[in-house]
Amino acid sequence: MVSNHGLFSFLADVSVDLVRLGEQLERNLFDDPHASLAKARVFGEELAKLIAAKEGRAKLVSATQYERLKALAQQGAITEVMRSHFDFVRTEGNKAVHNPKYESIEQALRAHRILYELSVWFMKQYVNPSFMHEGYVHPRPTSPENISLDRIEEILEKALEKKLKQVMSTDSGATGTMEQESAIAAQTNLIENNDKVSEGMKWLAKAAEAGDVWSMAELAYR
Repeated sequence: MVSNHGLFSFLADVSVDLVRLGEQLERNLFDDPHASLAKARVFGEELAKLIAAKEGRAKLVSATQYERLKALAQQGAITEVMRSHFDFVRTEGNKAVHNPKYESIEQALRAHRILYELSVWFMKQYVNPSFMHEGYVHPRPTSPENISLDRIEEILEKALEKKLKQVMSTDSGATGTMEQESAIAAQTNLIENNDKVSEGMKWLAKAAEAGDVWSMAELAYR
């Protein structure tokens, strides 16, 4: 019997295996992102096999995921954007499978959302064109007390690093007066952002103590 509590429960009439994989993926997102990424890889493979079967490409079911995605994209069954999303899940999952020390909550959360979006697309494309779902819901840790502050800081640092790269990219090649002024403004914004992050870290410390850390999922994805 399949639980109806997971985000992927809408796939129950399509694949019980996908629903169970989705539940396992969600269950391990915060406590064991390594295991979550491994499950995400299998989920992506099984979903791509279903697409191949729906497209009448039975031989692709026994192909590698790379070959399967390449063929599906070439025939137009999936777009190149979708292929890149599948590939993200595949490569991150491979890292987890081949490196027992590889784990990233941020990447696991990204894989989770990607698989959700691909699953909704599958339902609309092959099951019910008018299929509607309540929308993506960021997962919450099943045991908030097990989420260390180090984990939270890791996600924040990565998010800040991305913002830093975006800001600094506006500074490269600034030669004219207006460009220099823009660069100075960007650096000023960066300092202000750093202050905000510092304040945010204080809030997160309190949130971690209170066991209210699931909102970090949204920050990690954005």
